[in-house]
Amino acid sequence: MNNDVVAIWANYGIIALLTMLGIMVFLHLEQGIYHKQHNILKDDYSHKIGNILQIIMGAGSLITDSFLNKEDISDKAQLIVKKADEAGELIKEIRKM
Repeated sequence: MNNDVVAIWANYGIIALLTMLGIMVFLHLEQGIYHKQHNILKDDYSHKIGNILQIIMGAGSLITDSFLNKEDISDKAQLIVKKADEAGELIKEIRKM
């Protein structure tokens, strides 16, 4: 009788351990996939926003250079460049996440 109990416990114990091990491996793989997708999305997002900001900054610089004598337009162009720089700093923070 004792041998039967030990054999039953050993059988179910091994099954339980293998099940827990399988779950742990599955969770580890899912976590790896999540982090990889997170990094890909973060890099893609910041890259696209960076491209847009580059165009905005270039346009602001062209406007500033073209209208140096006109104070109102020059001030607005400088504001565009300033805000684009601030957005660039936000992109750097996103990439650090």
